[in-house]
Amino acid sequence: MFIFSIRDMCVSSQAEAVLDAICHLDAHASVSINLVAHEVRIAPRTAGATALSDAITHAGFDPELQACARVMRGPGQAPPKIPFAGLDHDFTASPEVVER
Repeated sequence: MFIFSIRDMCVSSQAEAVLDAICHLDAHASVSINLVAHEVRIAPRTAGATALSDAITHAGFDPELQACARVMRGPGQAPPKIPFAGLDHDFTASPEVVER
């Protein structure tokens, strides 16, 4: 699950635009929008954080990734690939920890 803060999302029509952008990218994503907190929680099926952020940006908003939360997956579902800026290592299959 990805949690985005979208400070420029203030009214329900903007929340619907964000929802449309996310659903256009990943039709089976589970999306929860808290308009008062300017927060969007997304449990994607296929899209990663970068693609989701790009879709929200393309809809005219400025998303900021706040957190990546662990979600339970069914059998055969792989964890999402989370991009790490400046690192060329795939952390989804490695127990390594990198501190910044």
